[in-house]
Amino acid sequence: MTEPRKTVLVTGGNSGIGRGIAHRFAREGFAVAIAGRDPVKGEAASAGIEALGAPCLFVTADLGVEAEAAGVIAAVKDRFGRLNALVNNAGVGARRSGVADDDPPGVRWDKLRGPNLDAPY
Repeated sequence: MTEPRKTVLVTGGNSGIGRGIAHRFAREGFAVAIAGRDPVKGEAASAGIEALGAPCLFVTADLGVEAEAAGVIAAVKDRFGRLNALVNNAGVGARRSGVADDDPPGVRWDKLRGPNLDAPY
């Protein structure tokens, strides 16, 4: 009997550094789940991982929203039966612009806090 593959979830795995991390886990024999907000990028990233021979699940989610983050974990466990590793790669940066164009400080903080602090926690 073959040992089931280990499963990794890479948040923000649909582009950039996260996509590279997801590809590395796929080459190491993991089943890979990726979560991100852009379904077009997510499906493309998933296809690339499957082309490496690894099963992949993409879940569209805003990880700054607690219910969506919980939904990602549930979807991974439902598809693969386990979650062995988590890479908290997703995040957003602060846009620099003129003071008149900025959101009020509390709104700006909420936009940064959700994906960068709340989601990994």
